[in-house]
Amino acid sequence: MKKIIEENPLRSLGSIAEELGQSRVAVEKLIKTYKLDVYRLEKNKKITSQRGTQAT
Repeated sequence: MKKIIEENPLRSLGSIAEELGQSRVAVEKLIKTYKLDVYRLEKNKKITSQRGTQAT
């Protein structure tokens, strides 16, 4: 799952769940269990801040 998040951290939990053949709730629980929610959030912040600096 970390590889999927690494490839595209902005990807929705629903699309990750679909790829893994799991429910969105199951994926959300796995992400929290393995502390990937923090990892994903940090990746999203980094991408968002990069986009903000590119816009100026």
